[in-house]
Parts: sequence; structure tokens; C-alpha cells
Amino acid sequence: MKIFLFILGWLFFLLGFVGVFLPLLPTTPFMLLAAWCFSKSSERFYNWLIHLPYIGESIRNWNDYKIISKKAKILASLLIISAVTCVGIFSPVATSIKITMLIICTGVLSFILLQKSSRKIKGEIYMQFRARHILVENKYEAEDILKHLNDGKEFVELATKFSKCPSGKEGGDLGVFRKGQMVAAFEEALNNLEIGQVSGPIQTQFGYHIIERLDVQ
Repeated sequence: MKIFLFILGWLFFLLGFVGVFLPLLPTTPFMLLAAWCFSKSSERFYNWLIHLPYIGESIRNWNDYKIISKKAKILASLLIISAVTCVGIFSPVATSIKITMLIICTGVLSFILLQKSSRKIKGEIYMQFRARHILVENKYEAEDILKHLNDGKEFVELATKFSKCPSGKEGGDLGVFRKGQMVAAFEEALNNLEIGQVSGPIQTQFGYHIIERLDVQ
């Protein structure tokens, strides 16, 4: 199943990429679908996608707050209007196809423009986290690593040696990230930790995690 979702994620990503140049294909929905597929199949590519310049920010904004920035709206409007105008004036395709394209593009543009452009914060804290983790395939490995930690082994050393996540090369450090960027089980466990505290084995679709919460500063 993970392989199927991984392939599907790349398909949606490529369709979204094409949509940058062909406004008839809506980029944002395809990128959101790609992010969902990667979140279920590959933590590495999910994190890569949501941290891409421009694209990643739009995905995070939509996932976290259901907003589309004004800049993204302006760019989408220009691209869609330009495409419709060029096809309508210069293309030799049938009138019925032009009308169909106009209807689809009008619907897509209307959806984009009707979304919120900014987040209204009403007394809530803009939450950020920083953590490192060790990702392994099964619970027995995770429990064994936890025993090593309890015996005084360094987290960074164990992460570098055993973690299956690319972050293992950095001692498991995931850097600073916002609430909503990690999968639910990971974030829930992290939210229950104090600074410097280490979790027990936490299961997600990617395997088992040992998580240490770090100070954002």
C-alpha cells in the first residue's frame, strides 16, 4: 500500500508541477494530494515537499490554516486569465472546448479567490516546536534504544547509528517546525513532553520513533 501511495504522490506532484505552466490543471489541489500521499508513505519525501520554496509554504498554509496567500492568488489569477485569453483568441480549437475551458478555469479561480488570505490570530500562541528523533522499523528496536538511553548513551550518537530517517545524519535533529507539520501521533507525543524529555516508542505509519523535545531557542 505504501508503494502505491508513494507512486501516486509523485503522479500528483508532477501534475501539480505541470499546472504551474498549464493553468487548466490546478496546481494547489494536486500538491495537497501529493503531500497527503507522501505523509502516508514516505516521511522523507513528505518533509521534502512541505519545505520546498514557495510550494511548501503554500501547502503548510493550507494544511494548517486553510489559507491561500494574496501573492499566490494574484499569480494564479494572472496565469489563468492569460491562458484563457490566449486560447480564446489565438487557438484554433472548437468553440465548445473553449467554453469548457472557460467554465473550468472560472470555477478554479473562484475557489482560489474565495479562500482566506491570512490567518486571524485571536489570543492564541503561534506554536513552534524543535525536536530530534530516532526512527526504527519495529517496537523491539525502539525499546532497545530506549534502554541504551536510560543507561546513559547519547541521543545524537544513537540517532546517527540507528535512525532510518535522513535526519539521523544530523543526530536526529528535525529543526524548528510548526504545529500541524508532523503526523498526528508524533505531534501529540511531542506536545506532551517537557523540554529535554524523551518519549517512549511512538508508532506512526513510518515506524517507531523515540522523540526528544528541544528548546526552540
